[in-house]
Amino acid sequence: NSKNKFPENLDELIANVEATYWGFEDRLIEKGFVTLGCICNEIIRCGGDNTYKLPHIGKDRILHRDGSLPLGVKKASEDVL
Repeated sequence: NSKNKFPENLDELIANVEATYWGFEDRLIEKGFVTLGCICNEIIRCGGDNTYKLPHIGKDRILHRDGSLPLGVKKASEDVL
């Protein structure tokens, strides 16, 4: 099992990374991008600090609404900039 085996050379490492990449679920990657957009907004709201709390936004609901990744997330309000 390549998950539990440390690669012995570069070719094995590349093969393990490729196998993991192709086995990764698209939905998890999409949820990651939605989270990234929300994190960026929260950092803006906190003035560039990392003391934010990420609110629950219902990523599954957002992604399942029409079956595709949203083009963007709602931006932080102008009064925090």
